[in-house]
Amino acid sequence: MMSIEQFSNISLRGRVAYAISCLENMISALEYDINDWEIVLNYLWTFTDIRYLDDWNEIIVEVIPENLLEFETYEEQKFAHLSKEEYLYLRKLYKSCDLSIHILIREIFELGISHAYSVIEGHGKNSLKCMEQIILFMEKNQFPLPDVRLFLMYSFEENRGWGNRFNGKRISKLLRVRRVDKHLYDLITKVKVTLEAEPDSIIYGELGAGRSDLEMKDTALQSYLEFLKQFNGARCGAIDLWSFETLSSHQYRIADIRGGPDQWLEIGQILYEPLVINKYSGHIYYCKQDHQEVWTKKDLGDFNHFLCHYVFGLKYEEIVPDVHQDEWYSLLDKINRIS
Repeated sequence: MMSIEQFSNISLRGRVAYAISCLENMISALEYDINDWEIVLNYLWTFTDIRYLDDWNEIIVEVIPENLLEFETYEEQKFAHLSKEEYLYLRKLYKSCDLSIHILIREIFELGISHAYSVIEGHGKNSLKCMEQIILFMEKNQFPLPDVRLFLMYSFEENRGWGNRFNGKRISKLLRVRRVDKHLYDLITKVKVTLEAEPDSIIYGELGAGRSDLEMKDTALQSYLEFLKQFNGARCGAIDLWSFETLSSHQYRIADIRGGPDQWLEIGQILYEPLVINKYSGHIYYCKQDHQEVWTKKDLGDFNHFLCHYVFGLKYEEIVPDVHQDEWYSLLDKINRIS
């Protein structure tokens, strides 16, 4: 059995990072599709770099399986952070997964709030007890434990035991796999070469030069950041993706969308309607206003899914009318993306 004393010199942020890594090991051991768990993992990993830990508590309490499954419909509970699409997706996911997942997500939450509204005394007795329960649960159910040595760098001496903020997504084994999609970027490069060979294509399609120096603090935005590093802004038929330099000038519509700039970043537009990314989950939403000026949102999946299927794939026709007269759609057909 692993000794809990090994965690005495690891900060609370480091302890939570270890617990989330336990969940990732469990997901892998159960041979689940890692893509299915991206929403949950993105929300959980925000603990490591979120400014106010109370914000994480409020988010994760909605993600905990037993809490979410308590309600038969989205309307029964006033969710402050989860969208209806996320609620329906997670409800279906939780109903089909092993109960060990349910238990561990609850234990991670308990660990995260173990020192809420208090100072961390000694070496953090409350969180060490939570860590012990998590480790015992993993060992009892024969799930592999992460290597604790990878977390020793997150010192308990930092920030009175809470630990300095860091980008946990960069140490996530599962989200790191999702962040780099070589096939997708090979496809986009192929499109860029095709566009550059046709001088008139600038009217309907253009992919900007990348900026390798860019950084974003939000862990859920890393796939989007990787795109900007390769292609800083794009015009793809009816879809515009803002360059990094112009992002700040395009945020004026966010204030009208529930959650505001704390939850959303406008990254482009489709037919002049905003295209936004959820800073907590990394999912893309196409927003429209009805005749009563109420915003509705269509979930287009995570950023790489959005690129692959809606910008450079067949689902372009689901969000753009009259595609058979659309030059971008014709280009996709030319390179065999519409079939």
